[in-house]
Amino acid sequence: MSKKITRKMVLASEDSTLIINYCAEHNPFEFNMNKALEEIHEFAEVLIKLQTKKKEGLKGITKECAIKEFGDIVYRGQVALLSLFPEKSMQEIQDNVGEHIEMKLEKLKGYLAENKYKGGL
Repeated sequence: MSKKITRKMVLASEDSTLIINYCAEHNPFEFNMNKALEEIHEFAEVLIKLQTKKKEGLKGITKECAIKEFGDIVYRGQVALLSLFPEKSMQEIQDNVGEHIEMKLEKLKGYLAENKYKGGL
């Protein structure tokens, strides 16, 4: 990030990614890591409850909760990655993540072609 992002810039902008850059730049590193870990845990907790309780709506847990928690992982993960890699732009990080996902999907395709993991990919 070359130009220091200010609170005023974030509040005046309609660019939603500016707040992510602001958080990465202004929050303490440990805070950003802890928030990302917290969101990952909350997502996992929702999935565990949906899987083990087998009754949607139990204690307020619904499938929609999983979507919300995953959304929290995405934005807090972006903040965490920008904190880990301050020399990279959001676009560079998204490109790196996209490349990794593509590589993983190609691997899965190979497993499918080779008839591996018959219980699921």
